[in-house]
Amino acid sequence: MVHPNFPPNQPDPQPGYQHGPVPQQQFVQQPFPQQPFPYQPPPVPPKASRAPLIVGLIALVAIAAAAVTLLIVAPWNKKVAGPADPVAQTFTLADGISVEVTVPEEWAATAESVDETTGVIIRADADNRPLTQIIESLSTFKESGIGEPVHVIVVVPTNCTENAPHSNTWTTREENKSSSAHTEKWSKAILRVDDHKCMVMSGIDAATDESVAGSTARDLMRSLINDDLITVGKSI
Repeated sequence: MVHPNFPPNQPDPQPGYQHGPVPQQQFVQQPFPQQPFPYQPPPVPPKASRAPLIVGLIALVAIAAAAVTLLIVAPWNKKVAGPADPVAQTFTLADGISVEVTVPEEWAATAESVDETTGVIIRADADNRPLTQIIESLSTFKESGIGEPVHVIVVVPTNCTENAPHSNTWTTREENKSSSAHTEKWSKAILRVDDHKCMVMSGIDAATDESVAGSTARDLMRSLINDDLITVGKSI
């Protein structure tokens, strides 16, 4: 059943209200206020300097050049200059006998004659005395104990004696000729060249004082023999 008051009655208009369409208000756009200063674009950031990059490239090129130069020069592969290797010297003596000897840099080998016999004399570079003067020094030591120290090796050919060894290798012995006034020690070696000829080598160290005399010449003589730095031959 429909309620007698449905639909409800419209309320009575209230005083002060008007019926009808609501008048539209006119919207007038207000202009934006003008800026007090003229427009300026934002500042352009400064360009980065290329100077560090250029300096870095130059340094890199310099390092590369130095590395290439170092590889070319290669100082680690170069040998340090040192004393020159000793050179063998050959001496031709009487009866076709030849002596080849290699001495250290501080020593010198020369051919000298005494009493019509030519031999090989090995002495220190600093000693420029001839063999005759060295022999005189040995005599002076024995007589008065005065003289310059002697360090010398003498190699001379001689006729073999009956007691000479029948060997083509050096046979050595030691001999002490010292006195109360001086020290004089000899190392002697003999080698047979053929049935008639032998080669005799003597290392002599002498001085008024034993410590000064030392064993320089005798040590060198042993080294020449042991290291095959002296050889003797004969031409046919």
